[in-house]
Amino acid sequence: MIRRLISAMAMVMLLAGVATAQGNGMGVFFSDIEFTDETSNIDATSGTVDLYIVVLDCEFASVSQYECSLSFTGPAPTVTNVDGPAGAGWTNFGSDLNHQVMFLNPPVTVEGAAVLGIVTISVDSPSLVEVNLGPPVPATVPERPMVANGVDPDDYVGCGLTSGADIPGVVATVNGSGITATESLAWTAIRNLFE
Repeated sequence: MIRRLISAMAMVMLLAGVATAQGNGMGVFFSDIEFTDETSNIDATSGTVDLYIVVLDCEFASVSQYECSLSFTGPAPTVTNVDGPAGAGWTNFGSDLNHQVMFLNPPVTVEGAAVLGIVTISVDSPSLVEVNLGPPVPATVPERPMVANGVDPDDYVGCGLTSGADIPGVVATVNGSGITATESLAWTAIRNLFE
């Protein structure tokens, strides 16, 4: 019994570390309203697909700036358009895959989530493509993507990845199985201690 209690306490401490790493998580989803493991993958053999760059568990009520880079592992799709949320006054001072973005009208986070950018890609193969997210070059926060407070742009934080991967890391797939966040694995481990 004591061994289980000690194990449970260790898992709670581990989970607290995971939750901290996952706060202000940035990721890519194939939906602008649903940010789940299921929407971190899309099956597409041809045509255009929208990737939504999203921050989850954001500590700010709105976001004035964000920074990140995107890359692809596998047959690289062609980027056909890059934009931001409608009406946000999205301005990218970087490139199509190296985002250094400021908003004229900061997007408001809803339950800690906000769509920050939209990247449209053209897919022409049934092959697996992994979408990687990392820091931009140059980066405000070394080795991390970043979001800044919509009220005070000098108040900014580095972001982890929604997938729980090391940075840079895979956050979504095209023609894959999607990404499973690490939090669900941690909760399962705690539940198993009591079964």
